[in-house]
Amino acid sequence: MSKQLKFSHKILLVAAVIVSLALAAFAVFNAYLQRNAIDQSLRATLSETGKVTASNIAYWLDARVKLIESEVQVLARDSSPAVLVEVLGQTVYTNNFDRTFLGETNGTYTARPAYTPAAGYDPRKRPWYIAATSAGATAITPPYVFASTGKSGLTISTPLQRDGHQVGVVAGDLNLTTLIDMLASLDVGGLGEAFLVDSDGKILVSSHP
Repeated sequence: MSKQLKFSHKILLVAAVIVSLALAAFAVFNAYLQRNAIDQSLRATLSETGKVTASNIAYWLDARVKLIESEVQVLARDSSPAVLVEVLGQTVYTNNFDRTFLGETNGTYTARPAYTPAAGYDPRKRPWYIAATSAGATAITPPYVFASTGKSGLTISTPLQRDGHQVGVVAGDLNLTTLIDMLASLDVGGLGEAFLVDSDGKILVSSHP
């Protein structure tokens, strides 16, 4: 009877161990499923948030591209000194750009708000002028430091043509503050940070200024 009792204890012990192992395995598997579900949910949320932010940035940039192109359309009809100063100084441009300007093929440079560049400044040698001229269309420069303000930004530029010939390039400087704020508003739950990169993978703007 004693031996049978000891044997039954062993059976119970083995059964208890098996049940414990099964429960532990179930707990581990359940934890894995929960982590996997949380991970998938987080990835989906971050992906959707990223798409929305990217769409907002694209819309923001596109709106300002259209402003510069509309400025070109006006100046293509008349870019006499009086009209030029009036157009460049319009509120719609001064409110959306740090500065808008025209670099002409003869080297003349006119900007609003007014800015007198350093001696020897030639707009035709500037990246924004060269980019628009080379493309024959609207171009956006990589971020750089503006000589006029010392701030980082990018420039949108478009060729100005009259009678089928280019007479200059109209451009507008955009401060990066707005883009940085957009990226900083992207909530990644402390798991990383947002970047704006170009097609070559070069970081253009970071959520950290």
